[in-house]
Amino acid sequence: MIINSDKNLLSAERIFFILVRISLVEYYIIFLKFPTPF
Repeated sequence: MIINSDKNLLSAERIFFILVRISLVEYYIIFLKFPTPF
């Protein structure tokens, strides 16, 4: 088992999930500030 590659994958997944969470929070804030345009 290669530990380094696992750590790199975990860090990449953490960065990805952090970016996804930030984008979801931004969309949620925009959604609260501006109601649905429909």
